[in-house]
Amino acid sequence: MNMKEYHNMSEVLRQLFEYVENMVRSHLRYSSICETCLQIRNYLPGIHGELATYADILPGNDNFIGYPFSGLVINFNASTKAHRDTNDMVVCCVIPVGQFTKGELVLKEAGLVLPLTVGDVVIFPSGRITHFNLAYEGQRGSLVRHTDQAGANWVKDRNGWKCHDYFDDGFDWMGMG
Repeated sequence: MNMKEYHNMSEVLRQLFEYVENMVRSHLRYSSICETCLQIRNYLPGIHGELATYADILPGNDNFIGYPFSGLVINFNASTKAHRDTNDMVVCCVIPVGQFTKGELVLKEAGLVLPLTVGDVVIFPSGRITHFNLAYEGQRGSLVRHTDQAGANWVKDRNGWKCHDYFDDGFDWMGMG
């Protein structure tokens, strides 16, 4: 990728993430997302540490809304079939947003049907528990914070690129040089 393409892509993504951040703030207190991070660190320190090991070394990771997770999925008006996210590392974090009724989250093996409302937070091992949400009425979305298991390869050797100049500790990722 050349520098012009990189900067164009960065600008488009910046605008997209600003839009998403505004959407999230209009449906959910931003502080509750930050509080979730603190709660994970306080109540699940081992899990927080495992997730943060990967998130902390990613380029451009400053103030990522999903921290200590490295990924953020935004679902709009989606009902899911029963599934397991077998590529997720350890746990995921689900936060519903919108104006809706019903749409409970089902955790099959745990025998739970959770009637979530806006701002509730559920953390569970998404690769080991079959889960889905029931039919809902209204506008329902969810923020799903997760980390892919492949992150372990990045921590180990940057997916085989650890010795490349771009991965020197002094490399300026935002300025690309």
